[in-house]
Amino acid sequence: MKGRLRQDLAEEEMRALENAIDKVSEVGPRRVLVERGAWLERSFYVIEGTMLRYLDDRKGERQLVQVNISGEFVDLHGYAMKRLDHSIER
Repeated sequence: MKGRLRQDLAEEEMRALENAIDKVSEVGPRRVLVERGAWLERSFYVIEGTMLRYLDDRKGERQLVQVNISGEFVDLHGYAMKRLDHSIER
């Protein structure tokens, strides 16, 4: 929760957020977190660093869709949809 800029959370709110965390994973650089079309069972939140959402076109060229930074969810809607039409990499 470091780097919050808006307002302080109440202790109860802070505990609720921290208790919602299932697992913390460290993902090294150039590692794929989610492959396009893979089945999703959880959403991801960036604690430190950046994540890239991208598509590879027919020629093999990479097209960035979004850059996620610390403090952002990575495709929260993907959790509900269960699949993504793009990949996610660190």
